[in-house]
Amino acid sequence: MARLLRSIYGLKQSGRNWNEELDTFLIEIGFKRLKSSNCTYHKEHWLIAIIYVDDIFLFSRKSNSITEVVKTITRKYEVKDLGEIHFALGVKLDWGQPDTVKLTQENYIESLLERYNMRESRPASTPLNLGIKMSKEDCPKTPGEKEDISRVPYRELIGSLMYLAQNTRPDIAFAVSKLSQYNSNPGRSQWNQAKHVLRYLGKTKNLGLTYKAGNEQRIQVYCDADWAGDQDDRHSYTGVAVMLGGNLIHWRSTKQTGISTSTMEAEYVALSTGIKEIVWLDMFLSKLELSSLFTGCQMFCDNQAAIDFSRNRVEKNRTKHIDIAYHIVREKVEDGQLVL
Repeated sequence: MARLLRSIYGLKQSGRNWNEELDTFLIEIGFKRLKSSNCTYHKEHWLIAIIYVDDIFLFSRKSNSITEVVKTITRKYEVKDLGEIHFALGVKLDWGQPDTVKLTQENYIESLLERYNMRESRPASTPLNLGIKMSKEDCPKTPGEKEDISRVPYRELIGSLMYLAQNTRPDIAFAVSKLSQYNSNPGRSQWNQAKHVLRYLGKTKNLGLTYKAGNEQRIQVYCDADWAGDQDDRHSYTGVAVMLGGNLIHWRSTKQTGISTSTMEAEYVALSTGIKEIVWLDMFLSKLELSSLFTGCQMFCDNQAAIDFSRNRVEKNRTKHIDIAYHIVREKVEDGQLVL
């Protein structure tokens, strides 16, 4: 047996040990860690540091503030200043236009097409084939079918697509969320749909997110849901998009944890998900001292029944079970048993 005195790459605790080391150092030089985002640190005069393992991204309105921090870090660690960000974590940042930056992952998409032999495939116009309804009935059941599909790198492809969906491609978020439910036992139908996503990406690989400095001073949240969209368990899907200053900063497409008994209830659950994002974003911006730049918040929903119910909670036959859950939560909050 040997006692390890220093943490090195490849060990399970290496990342944690480095994070504790860097966290201690950043706090010593005046940074504060955000409780709402453990990888974000801030200092006075809107100096922000974003941490990703051993990469540090610094943002400030004053270039000399960044230079001073880099010099301070250099005295402690061996670092390399790469200057203005143009490429990070597989994402390309194009600063071609004034007050505008475009985020794309074209090189990453091309590498996926090459890896899965889809470079010469026929392009697709939609992320999923709309004429096919996926179900667990399509999954392999016999040992022979399971052995055949085990040769397919399904989980690896879904993980790669998920990285795209979370960074620069919200248009495939629903498709990836849907396909990821079959990771444990995918069928040929799911595999063909995953390759269909690659065909769509091959046609739209130059698409990305564009952020502009504008006059929009509000937070806008768009919520939507289907009803019983899952063929197997009748769960609904929630879609949320958050706009800040007229730019898309957050999106998600997830299956709801409970079964909604009506379209209104499914939409109401989506509204509650949007509210959670607003609460978190308000906390995040206030700690960064940026909340004063934005005036108010807007939520958008296309279901009039959910809008009316959120404004006036009237107990009816189809909503009394929602009211019961609501009052239980309120009672716990009033008794101090639950902190929101």
